[in-house]
Amino acid sequence: MAALDPPVAVLLAAWLETTASLEDRAEELGDIKGAAPLVNPATRFAQSYLRAPET
Repeated sequence: MAALDPPVAVLLAAWLETTASLEDRAEELGDIKGAAPLVNPATRFAQSYLRAPET
């Protein structure tokens, strides 16, 4: 993220944080599948950025 312009880094961090909160709320409500269309892209991005293996 250090290579990003500061406003872009802030937007990216906000997107990932909001998505994580949405996923937490979906888990509380028991609707993980309903949140998947919004959560999956952020999860794939984070895994790719961190070069983490997909699970």
